Amino acid sequence: MKRKAYAEARRVLKAKNIRFQTLYPARLRVHYEEGETTYNSAEEATADMASRGLSVKVIEGPDTLWERVQQAAWQPARPKRRNPAANATGFKEKLQAFRRISSKEND
Repeated sequence: MKRKAYAEARRVLKAKNIRFQTLYPARLRVHYEEGETTYNSAEEATADMASRGLSVKVIEGPDTLWERVQQAAWQPARPKRRNPAANATGFKEKLQAFRRISSKEND
């Protein structure tokens, strides 16, 4: 999610043919004519790019401490399954169609 936040800045840099690198963990290094600059957050990057005259939408950071904590917290990628037993029976039925017929069953 943090790397994805740089999408707006990367789009503008690519349109202006300005060289950049996305570094681990979620940092952006931009090679301007004056020299290179490394940004630690998308908010910092877009604010500085706007001050340099690039037409980028400035990203606002979270206002309160609670919003910052929630943003940094782990989020599940997908919801948990409610009834795993029901899904298991569906798989068993599908797999039965591929079951080999033994020579004893053919007789």
